[in-house]
Amino acid sequence: MAAFLQIQQRNTNFIADVFQCHRDAEVHREEEHFAAIRIQSWFRGLRTRSYLRHLDNCAVVVQRIWRGFSGRRIYRKKLNESVEKMLLDYYSRMAIRIQKRWRGFFSRKYVHNFYARKRYLEQVERKNAVIRERLEEYNTQSKQEIAKHLQELRDRKIEEEAKKTHFLLSTSQIPGVYNSPYRIYPHEMEFYMKTTKFPVEPHSPKKEKKTLELPPIKKVQGPFKTQDEVVRQKHKPLRPTLRAETDFTSVEQAREQMRLNEWRQRVHDDMFKPFSQFRYPYQRLLHSATEYGHLGTDYLRTVEPEKHVSEKDFKRVNSPVPIFDKFGETYTKGAGAIC
Repeated sequence: MAAFLQIQQRNTNFIADVFQCHRDAEVHREEEHFAAIRIQSWFRGLRTRSYLRHLDNCAVVVQRIWRGFSGRRIYRKKLNESVEKMLLDYYSRMAIRIQKRWRGFFSRKYVHNFYARKRYLEQVERKNAVIRERLEEYNTQSKQEIAKHLQELRDRKIEEEAKKTHFLLSTSQIPGVYNSPYRIYPHEMEFYMKTTKFPVEPHSPKKEKKTLELPPIKKVQGPFKTQDEVVRQKHKPLRPTLRAETDFTSVEQAREQMRLNEWRQRVHDDMFKPFSQFRYPYQRLLHSATEYGHLGTDYLRTVEPEKHVSEKDFKRVNSPVPIFDKFGETYTKGAGAIC
């Protein structure tokens, strides 16, 4: 109170100044209020944005660490899968190679005898060479005979024509049609007519005696085989060919026997499945599996039994040539026989 009185003594207009200050404050109160609100909103926004930026940085750090961990885990998983797939492919290739070698050995030894088939094909090739040579000789001889026959027909025709036109032959007084004076040499028909001979009939036919005419003796054909060779040829034992010795179903029987042996010798019921690892399903071979199915068990096309000609299975066997089987094995008479 004492201080207030001292201030009042020093400044006589103190109360008026106070009231003036209050009046000015009341006039500018609303403007200052909005200014304070604006300052507070700016500061609070700045603080909120700074906090959000801090949260974003923290979230980025957490996400970076988590994504790095997840990426390394996924990469490790994919790496393990790729290594496992590479090992499985390698084992599959090795299994295919072993199966190929074994099946080729088994087929060559028990199913398809390569050397027997090779000997058979060599024999067929030799027989074909001999038959081809004889056929060429026969073809040449036939062509020569045909040419000779045609030449004889032409000569006979010219001779008949010369006989019919013999009245056109030249005389010592009058030249014929074919001996024109305007030609240097006569036509060849002129020479044919000069050389033509007419059959001369006797004026008084004699009575012919009736005699027994014997058939003409044919020219001996040769060379012939010896008597011992002919007897040996007639009484030789039967020697069937490879086609006759082999059964039509030999291939199917061999495959069935191979399948039974494989079924009896395998370790478990799943074919070609490794006995040490059971968690992987069996994958079929690459060279026998297609998008249409597995070769040997599935069909590559639809089957329509109503269109079949016969109920029996089709046998892929070439038709035999009987002349090849009889070549050099039979004895027949006659010049045209193949022996």
